[in-house]
Amino acid sequence: MKHDPKPLCARLSIRSYGPKPRAHTHDFCQVVIPLHGVIELLLGQADIHEGQKAERLGPGKGALIQSGVMHRFLADAKACFIVADLDSLPLELESRSDPFIDISDSFLSYCLFIEQQLNSELNQTLEQSMGLLFVQLLAQQSSSSKRDSRIQKALEYLAQDLSHTPELKQLASIACLSVSQYKNLFRQVTGLSTGQYLLKLRMEKARALLAHTDYPVGIIANKVGYQDASAFSRRFADFFDQSPRDYRR
Repeated sequence: MKHDPKPLCARLSIRSYGPKPRAHTHDFCQVVIPLHGVIELLLGQADIHEGQKAERLGPGKGALIQSGVMHRFLADAKACFIVADLDSLPLELESRSDPFIDISDSFLSYCLFIEQQLNSELNQTLEQSMGLLFVQLLAQQSSSSKRDSRIQKALEYLAQDLSHTPELKQLASIACLSVSQYKNLFRQVTGLSTGQYLLKLRMEKARALLAHTDYPVGIIANKVGYQDASAFSRRFADFFDQSPRDYRR
């Protein structure tokens, strides 16, 4: 009889370091996610002050450090970050060549909750549960190599208010690109047009609101950019093969 493999559980801690460079390796994997301030991190053997540029990580970014990899780091005085020790990385991230990832707003919010909990009490049962959920959310994060910084600004703007439909000219300006450059680069980065990407964001948000709130369908439609609830329902049904009301049931 086969047994399911034991789920990965992160051993979580909150760290802060000063401006003096440090370096070490360890025989386990590690994930570093800044919560406040900036940490400079260099992976490999080169010294952080000898020509090679360190990666500057602030909130919204994270680093995946494989077992045995030398990492050198320093941080500003106010920097604080989560360090998660793992026997291995989630399969979704294990083979990535880029060790730096983008952290979603929802995952960052969860990390801030972890900070509050770890700083308030010792509760091993709760900490184990947090470590299991941490790994599940970590596996959903994306590689920063896929995100051009110019397009990242546009993506962040799109996600701020899904009830609003910005013009391409405005998004191109935010990205400091011409409209044609913006359109081409946006598709390269996301694999979608701006309209397709915005639709995906809206439908995922609508599905979450249907599942986790008791907002009427009309209110949800407004929150994701539809003034007409019927038009929203048709679009939702096209996207998920199920009407909003059927999904909620």
